[in-house]
Amino acid sequence: MHYSKNNTKKIFLFFIISTVFIIKSFSQGTVKPNRPKLIIGIVIEQMRYDNIERYWEKYENGGFKKLYKNGMVFNNARYNHMFAQQGVSHATISTGTTPSFHGIIGTNWYDTKRNLPVYCVQDEKPFTTGSDSYEGKRSAQYLESTTVGDEILLSTSRKSKVVSISMSDCSSILSAGNLGKAFWFDDRAGAWITNSLYMTKLPQWVSDFNDEFLPDLYLTKTWETVLPIEKYTESQADDSKLEQGFLNEYKTFPYELSRLNKQMREFSLLKMTPFANLFTKDFAIKAIQSENLGKDDYTDLLLISFSATHEIGKLFGPESIEVEDAFLRLDRDLAHLLMFLDSSLGTDNYLIYLTSSHGSINTEAYMEELGLPSGHFNQGTAISLLKAYLRNKFGNDEWVKTYLNQQFYLDRRLIESKKLSYNTIEKEAVELLKEFTGVANIVSASQLQDEDFNKYPQTYIQNSYYYGRSGDILINLLPGWTENVKERTYNSFYEYDAHVPLIWYGWKVKPQFVNRNVTMTDIAPTISTLLNVSSPSACTGKALEEFSKLGE
Repeated sequence: MHYSKNNTKKIFLFFIISTVFIIKSFSQGTVKPNRPKLIIGIVIEQMRYDNIERYWEKYENGGFKKLYKNGMVFNNARYNHMFAQQGVSHATISTGTTPSFHGIIGTNWYDTKRNLPVYCVQDEKPFTTGSDSYEGKRSAQYLESTTVGDEILLSTSRKSKVVSISMSDCSSILSAGNLGKAFWFDDRAGAWITNSLYMTKLPQWVSDFNDEFLPDLYLTKTWETVLPIEKYTESQADDSKLEQGFLNEYKTFPYELSRLNKQMREFSLLKMTPFANLFTKDFAIKAIQSENLGKDDYTDLLLISFSATHEIGKLFGPESIEVEDAFLRLDRDLAHLLMFLDSSLGTDNYLIYLTSSHGSINTEAYMEELGLPSGHFNQGTAISLLKAYLRNKFGNDEWVKTYLNQQFYLDRRLIESKKLSYNTIEKEAVELLKEFTGVANIVSASQLQDEDFNKYPQTYIQNSYYYGRSGDILINLLPGWTENVKERTYNSFYEYDAHVPLIWYGWKVKPQFVNRNVTMTDIAPTISTLLNVSSPSACTGKALEEFSKLGE
């Protein structure tokens, strides 16, 4: 081929300009290492490990089945601490460490200085953004570690975007941390809100979404089973006596929500129906569109918590048709979300991890029917006898302040003022309490502070202990046993509470099943390693080795 002098000059000039452009691009940092554009963390509240297998034949192809067949499935993922509660679990996932470091020891704990219970995200300082209620008086002030979202924002000088969404305030806030954007549902106003710590004015897209008044629409619907009710063969009968039901009365399909809503506070009923998950999914899609998530060179993080399954599970139990129907409906919601992501971003540009905040023990009455080990620890009797015993031993004073979450709190100030030995009183209390029926293990605060446990189950109890918030004596109940309380509890490290699904899907992930043991503290450092950013400040987990070659 013949080249003229003019053509040669043009080619040479084009080569010089291209080279300069490439060098300049690298120097300005616009060419990024290979990494997903958007990471989406999906946490399904109270999803047992076996919920995918249990309802497999009823699921459609675009939701759970799509993730399971095409994702990296970790069959042995667990929480390695006690109290697998809502707030605790979200804090563990986002920080990559246990309560002994991140400080969220329960959804609630007892403040011995102020002599009152503390909610894990309560904070009187901020004001609500998006409504006139006090539901915005929340923060991550008790979280003693940065989150993976915080670290992503720090590493990119806040050029990345971190958005957290849940109907539950603690789930959203403890997932986001302090630097991202957290949104949660105000069931007094029926709207998505945040607070002044995150922003002083709602983004216009959130206001527009609220102006659609979808909660009002949902609460005019009737909750019927998505399939003919006779097909729910994996569950107990609809009229099972095991269920608590709405208002301790309504326990069978269909549920006319407009009638039930008249007897409940504002929009609180919505949280207890599958429509809450639908509402959350639609809000998440709106966030992706409006915040332009995954659309630039800086990886964004979207955290979604589907909490309706938790609320429904508390009312009806894991054996119920209501829970099964909630998962079948959620399967369809996930299918829609995945279809949207594929069309808007493409599978190669986003990475999903899907897991659960905790599992669920079977209803005690159901366990009894089947002759399986179960029982209730009577904490009321235990605390009364302990108080009487210590008064008889050390004088007529109230040596025990309270009991909460399988923990007994002694009055340390009183013990000090009486010039008595704290260790002696603590030891006497332990000796009495370990004789109670239902107690499997009992560990004192002194042991948890002074000894380094390296065996099960003591190490799991130690992983849940945080000085100044935890009680003076912690008890672990026998498998199948729970506290004698109205609401279902998730205070154990047994399989039914701690073993949860963990699936990764999307960007560079190849289908495989991983059977080795991993912990939920491994999620945050895995994300940090993929993005080449610092792990959360108190992180103790390890990056999943299966991801070591994905970014190459």
